[in-house]
Amino acid sequence: ILAGCTLILLFTSPIILDTVRKMMQFSFTEFFLKEDLTIPFLNKVLSDNLTSLFPAFVPLAMSLIALALLASILQVGMHFTLKSLAPKFNKISPLTGLKRLFSTQSLADFLKSLFKMVIIGFIGVYIYLSKLNEINGLSVSSPEQIMIYNFTALAEIAGMIVLALLTIAVFDYIYQRWHHEQQLKMTKQEVKDENKQTEGDPLLKQRIRQIQREMSNARMMQEVPKADALIVNPTHFSVAIQYDRELMDAPTVIAKGADFLAFRMRTVARENDVPILE
Repeated sequence: ILAGCTLILLFTSPIILDTVRKMMQFSFTEFFLKEDLTIPFLNKVLSDNLTSLFPAFVPLAMSLIALALLASILQVGMHFTLKSLAPKFNKISPLTGLKRLFSTQSLADFLKSLFKMVIIGFIGVYIYLSKLNEINGLSVSSPEQIMIYNFTALAEIAGMIVLALLTIAVFDYIYQRWHHEQQLKMTKQEVKDENKQTEGDPLLKQRIRQIQREMSNARMMQEVPKADALIVNPTHFSVAIQYDRELMDAPTVIAKGADFLAFRMRTVARENDVPILE
């Protein structure tokens, strides 16, 4: 917008300069010819000056409005909504306001604005000091030359500010992109919560598996008394088999276990007189 304003100002500066020159000529002429300066007279001069200046600055003002609308459309597209006009009580909440005021984003915005102000101030002081001798020489120049010089200096300042802000905008775009990606990332707690929602609570799943194992072990303990024999090795394993010559071609495993479960199966087998073979 500032770059567009500078270009528009360069194109419209002849019209503005001519209007300002005529306004100053009219004002000084009226003041020198008028013997008695009254409030109504001063109001009339001011009104005439504003009326003459208005047409000269209308193209500049309309162009700035058009540039602002164009910049907004290019960034976010054409959107018309009344939601922004709806009252939001959280915006007037002191607690919410303090959180926004002392947030990381607020600090970054403050430092960015402060840096811009320092850059703009440095540019203004630099140009002023570099043109100090020329400014002192304007005392012998005509009003038209002074106005032309002022507009030229203003355009130079605006051009340097545009270049500086464009450089800042590039780095700001990189930072905003990085900050946006960081905001999209999930924290460890959010990842855990999402896993709980999609896959279930790990502790609950572990408890379910434990209950399932206990139920499976209980069923096997119920099958051991039905076995015809319990085959074990001396230390770790127990296998309960059932065999009926008339119904089965080979023995069938109806329960098995290792370690503690194997010893538990041996105890149940002894209690129910099931033969144990090692």
